[in-house]
Amino acid sequence: MEHNDTNADLSRGKIPATWDLAADVVIVGAGAAGLPAAIRAVDAGASVIVVETNYDIGGHAIVSGGNVPLGGGTSAQRKYGIEDSPEVVFRDLTDWTIVQPNGWPDYRYNDRAVMRAFADHCAQTYDFLVANGTNYRVGSASFGTKVSIVGLSGNVVAAANDSLTDGCTALTNPATVVGRIALIDRGNCLFVVKAKNAQNAGAIAAIIVDNVVASSPNQLGGSDPSINISVVSVTKNDGDTLRGQIPNGLSAFIAADPQHLSGVDANGFVKLYAPSSFSGGSSVHHWDTSASPNLLMEPSINSDLTHGVDVSVEQLSDMGWTEPTGGRKRLRR
Repeated sequence: MEHNDTNADLSRGKIPATWDLAADVVIVGAGAAGLPAAIRAVDAGASVIVVETNYDIGGHAIVSGGNVPLGGGTSAQRKYGIEDSPEVVFRDLTDWTIVQPNGWPDYRYNDRAVMRAFADHCAQTYDFLVANGTNYRVGSASFGTKVSIVGLSGNVVAAANDSLTDGCTALTNPATVVGRIALIDRGNCLFVVKAKNAQNAGAIAAIIVDNVVASSPNQLGGSDPSINISVVSVTKNDGDTLRGQIPNGLSAFIAADPQHLSGVDANGFVKLYAPSSFSGGSSVHHWDTSASPNLLMEPSINSDLTHGVDVSVEQLSDMGWTEPTGGRKRLRR
């Protein structure tokens, strides 16, 4: 924040008469404490300025991986009937033998007051993060490290190869990409080429943005055993939104969500492949490409198909056909 008085005035303790920027709350540090504090201040109706000396937001949370295991009776645990409580979390973090007989004995040295506060606020912290985050559906890749429930987190930056953003040649901004998640546009080369160039530049993961408007993110095909980063895709609309947020600092957590089935609508019915623009493959009577693992009767043949990944009986039953008494039984959730 710049002001209209001299540094000499500041050194003498003089309060500047005017400021170029003013806010109700000024928070120093855009880390795991500063960012939630800023959100709560905004929720309370205050204007906020966050000051960060580093070139990235996240603070020490980025160094540690940026993720925290939260339990103690969260809304997700309650939804799936998983019994947990602050007391169990506290005992877990001070005596891990309640989880495993051979649990780490070092846990008994954890600061009990800190662990007590953590355990008592676990569920509220989880609900706060869910309420203040934005979820995007992503498509998976047939190459690279599969996205897991544990997931990964990092800051998102735009990949650049000269004046382009398609990642089809060696990236020319590796200093920006290293240790971060690279956002890359689809088109002009294979997905594995884009992923490999991002990996070579030091990216920890890559997000590939579709170049045509579609309702579901693409599944990324290809094969390259040397790719070990995770790669996902997003729709063009979501990708444009993400790209617009990068100048203000954008962090992402990429993970498989156990609360949602891929390739289904809000009622749990498998989606049909019905692209809004012309696309190769059979439309409307094949399953959508957002399903994972890939299904039989998608518009293209995928390398990870097995004869058992077939929901045709479920489709016929949903349409009103009588469930067969013999042969393969309907899958149950």
